Amino acid sequence: MARLAGKGGIIKVDNDGGGAAAAILGATGWSLNIAAETPEGTGLDSGGDKAFLAGLSNWDGTADGHWEATETDTVGAPPLLAVGTRIEVELWGRVYAAGPPELNTSYKGDALVSGFNPKVDVAGGVDWTLSFQGTETLTYPTS
Repeated sequence: MARLAGKGGIIKVDNDGGGAAAAILGATGWSLNIAAETPEGTGLDSGGDKAFLAGLSNWDGTADGHWEATETDTVGAPPLLAVGTRIEVELWGRVYAAGPPELNTSYKGDALVSGFNPKVDVAGGVDWTLSFQGTETLTYPTS
């Protein structure tokens, strides 16, 4: 049995589409929401049961992290993660089997940055939350 361990997770971003996606330093976690609309298609001939249709699909997500002072590509000036920026995201989790080898899994897709929210707390570090909205098909893990 292989289980996912969050401790090996990574979020990578690329905003020019031509280079290799780079891991965001200080990231502590990510989440992904994958959904589809289900419009009602009930007719008089439904026999009293509602009918639903396969509608449009969409996905979005968030990532959280601690601000890394050496991180200049993503949060520096100009920031890669500025709101409205088109990015490619790779969301990695790691599968740890009973022994070697280690298998990697990732979701990948193009998205727009919909929010970048720094957070400062006197009792903690400087943190951030990144929000993004998928713009095209999401690629699912293959392994």
